[in-house]
Amino acid sequence: TRIDTTWFTPEAALRGQIVHDLTEVFDRGEPLVVPDGLDGYLEAYAEFVAVVRPVYQASELKVWNAALGLGGRIDRICSNLFGAPGVLDFKTGEPMPWHGQQLAAYNVLCPTGARWACYLSKNGRYRLRSYDDPVDHQRFMYDLARTRGTVLADGDYWVAA
Repeated sequence: TRIDTTWFTPEAALRGQIVHDLTEVFDRGEPLVVPDGLDGYLEAYAEFVAVVRPVYQASELKVWNAALGLGGRIDRICSNLFGAPGVLDFKTGEPMPWHGQQLAAYNVLCPTGARWACYLSKNGRYRLRSYDDPVDHQRFMYDLARTRGTVLADGDYWVAA
């Protein structure tokens, strides 16, 4: 597997989920109650919104593709992020090599175009990264084919075995 779970802990997953929930409350303009230690992540998100000014089409969108037997929940679908539609994923950890494949998977489930990750830090800063390498899509499709017992055709796409 390409996903290194070394840093993936139940605590990190819970932190990420709470921060995601808080960003939605922030977007709705509702009062926030931020748990101790998470203030910086919300400050980073507020700065991201103020500077980048994304236009969201959907938030926490659950998607499913019956043909692939694959689903997920996309943090944000943007109708406008730097002038183009795209998928946006928020992370409360460091960039990992598999993040590009995760975003490629989201783009397969909900084709939107650009793929971005916004890394929110506890120090109140954010980093925005574009994932535009076509190899991410190829690796995702290859890994999907391997886990589904399918055969690759032409290196890019899969067909049922």
